Amino acid sequence: MRNIVKPRTSTKDVTFRYFFTIISFLLRNVWIYLQKKHITIVKPGPITIDKDKFRFARFILFVEEWLRRKLRIQLVVQCLR
Repeated sequence: MRNIVKPRTSTKDVTFRYFFTIISFLLRNVWIYLQKKHITIVKPGPITIDKDKFRFARFILFVEEWLRRKLRIQLVVQCLR
């Protein structure tokens, strides 16, 4: 799971790579928490999570979109002709 979130970088700086590893673990834990909090199936017995309702890839897309809006990053460059 770590390699799904961690960006690919060619830096040799260990602290920079470690920072990205920590961020990837943090995102994974937030995703697990949200699944447990909001996507659990209510029934008697052990806790059951329906993993098809909230996939990790969709969660990452939500986070990316939130960051784009927060940082006001434009994906389209307008051409003036």
